[in-house]
Amino acid sequence: MNKEIQQAPGESAYSGGLACVLKFFYALDVRDHEAAAAMMAPDGIWHRQGVALKGQAAILEALARRPANRRTCHIITNFRILQAGLKHAEAAFYLTAYEGTLAAEAGNGSEGLRLLAIRDCRDSLTLTPGGWRIAEKRSNRHLPPE
Repeated sequence: MNKEIQQAPGESAYSGGLACVLKFFYALDVRDHEAAAAMMAPDGIWHRQGVALKGQAAILEALARRPANRRTCHIITNFRILQAGLKHAEAAFYLTAYEGTLAAEAGNGSEGLRLLAIRDCRDSLTLTPGGWRIAEKRSNRHLPPE
């Protein structure tokens, strides 16, 4: 079977890469861990909380350990492509991350909504037969400074 890469007509590294990044964080926020992991390349690496998670299985395992009552909201801004080729691109963006606990799940000790950080992110993207995927995901705290 020929697994030729299918890219939608007119889909550039910018539009395809942005769609991939947005799908990843949306899936993370709605706790669809399988969909989040699927936005990573099969051998993709996510540098998360000081650990390099390698491959979709490791990412799924880490996400399964997230507290069940934790809710997040990741807001992507200033998305740009730093470099692009036919099948690879380097993207940069800011990520503003919030977390909270739903009142119904929090009990008496609800922490409410809180800003975690604004992060300066770099994603290496690769075009796969399934579309653009994240080959490597890195970030550094932008605000407040580390």
